[in-house]
Amino acid sequence: TLWAQLGDSLIKGEDVSVNGQTYNSQLCLLQALTIEPADAESWASLGYSLIPSGTILVDGRHCTEIDCYRRALSIDPKLACVWVNAGLTLDHNSTLQVGEQNFTPQLCFLQAIGVQPTNANAWSSISATLNDNECVNIDGRSCTKGDCLCKALEANPAMSNVWAALGCTISQGECVLVAGRNMSSAGCFARALDLNSIDAVTWYNLAIDLQESVATVRGKEFNSQECCRQALEIDATIPSAWVVLGNSLKPGVYVAVSGSNYTNIECYTKALALDINTPTAWYNIGMSMLPDQTVVVAGKAYTKKRLALRALESNSTDPAAWGCLGDALKVGDVVLVDETNYTRFQCYMKGLATSQCAHQS
Repeated sequence: TLWAQLGDSLIKGEDVSVNGQTYNSQLCLLQALTIEPADAESWASLGYSLIPSGTILVDGRHCTEIDCYRRALSIDPKLACVWVNAGLTLDHNSTLQVGEQNFTPQLCFLQAIGVQPTNANAWSSISATLNDNECVNIDGRSCTKGDCLCKALEANPAMSNVWAALGCTISQGECVLVAGRNMSSAGCFARALDLNSIDAVTWYNLAIDLQESVATVRGKEFNSQECCRQALEIDATIPSAWVVLGNSLKPGVYVAVSGSNYTNIECYTKALALDINTPTAWYNIGMSMLPDQTVVVAGKAYTKKRLALRALESNSTDPAAWGCLGDALKVGDVVLVDETNYTRFQCYMKGLATSQCAHQS
């Protein structure tokens, strides 16, 4: 109806005057449903117009967003976008009843794919319901999280968040085929940043991935350190990004972030100021210090030995922390860790043993 078309055309917050009366999008859609109660698309649009946890009075009943989607799908179950929005609206443990069947979020996304196999949002959304080692059966094929993300990108290659998510599923040194092109994790992150260059987490993920190599983003090459700087210029509250930036610096070398210069130790202390329980920052500060040097973290002075012990409190099987503790001890010194005394040599041996266990697991 014309009311439905008018309601769909209005942006949230906009009003229009009809015969001297003011209507917003929701009022237009209510008029449309008064004329045609079985208008599935008007029910769907009414659902879209509601804020989370919001309700609207329809025929004397308070309807939530999910109520509107239920009405729309009961009338027309072939509305793929409504299945997607319903799945995204549902809590993880809740279901949507349409007819006699209950649909979990994942089943909603499967319904959307069944109706429209090229619905990128459905493929992206179903990937989010899967853990890294989980699969879902779609049209007789077992699909992993990565498979679903690839299908989303085949349908719409302009989804930066999907490129970033796909990068997180690919192991270093491996590639996946996306629309006929082999993509590494770094390639996926770079493609995501081509589309959205203000995504701090993706800059950070690219920094981790690059190590000694470079990536091209929007025609410019970036190494790992430059990617970390980009991440922190956008969001300076990512502790692990400060750690990686510190790891890229040699002692005494400075790097500028948001107009301030930082040494490697200052990067690590910055990480700990954001999250005191960042174990890698503790031992990395220790590894950067001389045995008799001290550094202030969160208002307390720490020696190299105290830093290593603090790291081991968080993770007693960290080989680097054991190596740092060994470096902090002089020949003949003994230190107590978990009610056991260790010499310098024994700290190194403990570090080697925990490293071998980590590789075997």
